[in-house]
Amino acid sequence: MSMKQLDTIQANKEGDPIKSPQPFQLNKKRLFLLLALGLLFMSLLGLLFNRTYVSTKESYMGAEMDAFESKIYTTLELYENFSDFIFEEHINQDDVLALVEQGVFGTEDEQNAARRMLFSELSETYDAVLNYDFRQLHFHTREGDSFLRFHAPELYGDSLMDIRDSIRMANTEERFVFGFEEGRIFNGYRFVYPLHRNGRHLGSVEVSISMGSLVQMIGSLYPDDVLTFVIREDIVRDTVFESEQTNYSTAPFFPGYALDEGISSQSERCVCDTAFSMNCSVIETIVSDNEELTGEGASFNRLTTQNGQDVLVNFLSVTNLSDQHVAYLIGMHEIEDGSVFGHYHLNRDLALLALFFSFYAYSIFMYERKQKQLGILANTDQLTGLFNRHYMMKQLEDNRQKGSGFKQPAILILLDIDRFKRINDEFGHQTGDAVLSETGALLHKLAGSHGTAARWGGEEFVLYLPGYAKAEGTAFAEQVRSAIETHAYSKGLSVTASIGVSSTEDPDTPHIDALVQRADHKMYEAKEAGRNLVKA
Repeated sequence: MSMKQLDTIQANKEGDPIKSPQPFQLNKKRLFLLLALGLLFMSLLGLLFNRTYVSTKESYMGAEMDAFESKIYTTLELYENFSDFIFEEHINQDDVLALVEQGVFGTEDEQNAARRMLFSELSETYDAVLNYDFRQLHFHTREGDSFLRFHAPELYGDSLMDIRDSIRMANTEERFVFGFEEGRIFNGYRFVYPLHRNGRHLGSVEVSISMGSLVQMIGSLYPDDVLTFVIREDIVRDTVFESEQTNYSTAPFFPGYALDEGISSQSERCVCDTAFSMNCSVIETIVSDNEELTGEGASFNRLTTQNGQDVLVNFLSVTNLSDQHVAYLIGMHEIEDGSVFGHYHLNRDLALLALFFSFYAYSIFMYERKQKQLGILANTDQLTGLFNRHYMMKQLEDNRQKGSGFKQPAILILLDIDRFKRINDEFGHQTGDAVLSETGALLHKLAGSHGTAARWGGEEFVLYLPGYAKAEGTAFAEQVRSAIETHAYSKGLSVTASIGVSSTEDPDTPHIDALVQRADHKMYEAKEAGRNLVKA
């Protein structure tokens, strides 16, 4: 036994108290190191979360922007198809062309007479055009002068060649021209057709829709979207007739841009209507925070919160025929799962370090759950449950050799439900949605293990069949057409589809865009041939 132990025992026997042990003292240097390591670990974890958050958010936001663009361009395709019908059936006729020829090459009296007779000949056609939300029917000479504006017949003779690219291109290149263009009275999308008679170029004719009509149509097709259109004020000053400039007012939420008053009067869900005035401040804040993007005229979208509800705002750049940014089409809609993008903040309060590890495990669990949810949202069409266009494009990209052609033979089937607008008009959008959902379920079942089914946009669907030769794919497409035709839809509706088929083995499909364009072209061939057909 040591001397120290003996001394302690002896002290007890003599009644002297033994000293209590001293409280444990933390090493200050070690405490600082532990705190520093804890903060560093939390910071690194936060950076990891933030990087993944940014990547997932970009994917989701990209898909949302694609969906917004798809709504716009699908609606424009409907107008273009009807415009083609008006031109071929009512304008590109010999009696009408004879009047145009007289008006272009005749004396002044003959021109005035031709103008009156042309107005009388096509007045019913013009009334029908207006009933389908088109804004104007306008004839021009081959020199680009206005010959007859049906919406303003007293205004003619002014030269449009230098201010209207569509008219210049249609008459100098003698080809059909389509796109957005600023006008002296209306802004909108123009469908300009060259006119010929007996091989002689006469001039051109324009059928167009205003942005107000487009906004109204999109609002009726997609009632959850709140829309507005703004155009650069300098474009309005330089292009619009001075007498018509009162139709525009400075946008209160977007410096340098103007509102078309006609849109507010046509659309029941315009961003800055009285019922939605709170939206102006939301857009104003986003515009202020993104001056660099708006200065470049870039398309972008942002997620924000309004009255506790997550709101997605899309800014789609509108370019004219010279590929110059001139306007923005802005769309807003509420989203259910936007809270997943709430920013992750590192809490610097040292008192929370004690709860870190339990919080860490819980955070990982919740994050993985949200990430899975986002993956589904980013790749799935919410109405039909099928994959969306964004996911399908990734599938096609996976089958493409980097810098060259495709890895293996594959078939792309693009189908469009025939006369879908009539279903919506006669039975309501709820029935239209049911038709889309049932069609999606039918295509999913047919695709099975053979390939992938997706909703392309609007009433269009796509099937991708890797490993299929063209003949096999065409036969499969015929099965799809027959299945849709014989399917028992809700309310006993009879539904058919026009189908286009393209193959990676086709010589004119070296890349994804060509493959899609060919299927789209074949689909429209099927429609023009009478619908309910397969074209390959």
